[in-house]
Amino acid sequence: MFDFSQKAYYYLNDSSIYLTKEQKDLFDLFSEKRRLVVSAPTSFGKSRVMREIIANNSYNQIIIIVPTNALLSETYFTFRMDERLSCYNLIFSTHIKPIDEKSIYIFTPEKFDAYTDEYDIAYDFFVFDEVYKIDSQDNRSSVFSNCLYKAYKKKCDYYLIGPYFNNFSSEYLKKTNGYFKKYDTDIVQKSISNYLYDCESNVSGMNFKKLKGKDPRLKTIIKNIEGQTIVYVGRKDSAESRARFISDILDCQIEKQRSI
Repeated sequence: MFDFSQKAYYYLNDSSIYLTKEQKDLFDLFSEKRRLVVSAPTSFGKSRVMREIIANNSYNQIIIIVPTNALLSETYFTFRMDERLSCYNLIFSTHIKPIDEKSIYIFTPEKFDAYTDEYDIAYDFFVFDEVYKIDSQDNRSSVFSNCLYKAYKKKCDYYLIGPYFNNFSSEYLKKTNGYFKKYDTDIVQKSISNYLYDCESNVSGMNFKKLKGKDPRLKTIIKNIEGQTIVYVGRKDSAESRARFISDILDCQIEKQRSI
């Protein structure tokens, strides 16, 4: 009964697609403003709303800028699997020339900058993921800024997104008739503690004793916390090893359950 009422309350237009309340609010806000800068926590569903915006509008040429090649590949395959977007050509390589038909270009900032120096695309919708990085102090900030400036010159609709920033250029918003919205609601519940740093702690209402070594402490948490869980790691190169470690723990648990 609850699932039915939730779908009925947060349904998207006349389709079977339904969103969380915050995602539906964001979708409706874009439909009203058309030029939107959004700050919302990680896992809020900003990219999900982006797909709904594209699927429920009639944009012809779309630019999507993502910060890394890994996210570029992920975005490409997500779009490719969405049948509602099958009317679009998906272009993710700078070696592919622009297509006059409906197209979605998915680039990193560097690729977009180089591509649009060579080709003039008449895009009418512009998406920039992690747009707050235009203020970063690394050597990419100038490229990020240049991408945003190119979108400004097109006078197109835009959807600029990222987590945990408190404001955006008031001058840019004024010149483009844009609107800034910040959401504080976090879809994913996080239990942050110092337990992995060699001390006793309480995680999700459970007390854990001090253990020597991060692996035994992580193993203890995984074996005792129920439900879906996200484990954050400090470095990219450690993500794969942690994933294998967790997979081995879960495999052992499954084998034990089968033997009972």
